[in-house]
Amino acid sequence: MNLLRNYEINFVRAVAGDNDIVSGDRIRAASFLRKVLRPDLVKRSIEPPPRSTSGEGLPRPSRRCRWSGFTLIELVLVVTIVGVLASIAIPSFQGMRERAQIVAAISDIAVLSQELTEFELINNRFPNSLAEAGLGGRLDPWGNPYQYLNHEGASNGPKRKDRFLVPVNSDYDLYSMGPDGRSVAAFPAAPSRDDIVRANNGGFIGLASGF
Repeated sequence: MNLLRNYEINFVRAVAGDNDIVSGDRIRAASFLRKVLRPDLVKRSIEPPPRSTSGEGLPRPSRRCRWSGFTLIELVLVVTIVGVLASIAIPSFQGMRERAQIVAAISDIAVLSQELTEFELINNRFPNSLAEAGLGGRLDPWGNPYQYLNHEGASNGPKRKDRFLVPVNSDYDLYSMGPDGRSVAAFPAAPSRDDIVRANNGGFIGLASGF
């Protein structure tokens, strides 16, 4: 009986994980009880402990993994900065483009005026149209044809005029209708303010609003 008691005590200590029990005693105790005494204890000693379903004991993701990427505040800040830069850059780009188009129109009118002068030197008169001088179909930077009027034989109505309604040329008018593609005879009128015009018989080429 004492032997049975010792085996049972050693077995319980072995199941409990007592490090003072040598492996041989554990094996002998388990074998004896499997045959004679407590098969339920033997089953529990062999079965592995149940796994936890609560997540305890599992490795936690590192802080670096959990906080990788941009936060909402960072994204909002980036979008705000991009919007501010765009609001500054876009108007500046548009202004530069408009100035470049005006310069191109002024250059075109200067070149056309030179060719009309050459025509007049050869023919002792200015052409009745740009096409007659071989200059038809010329378009300004906004895609509109350049406008030409020979003053010889023309009425006063369509001639380009300053704020005092005095014709600005005595030979011919040559101009671009500008970005809006509209124009009237008088420079101060709203549709004519953005025209690129020739005035003072070629002494002035530029915006009608600047004449």
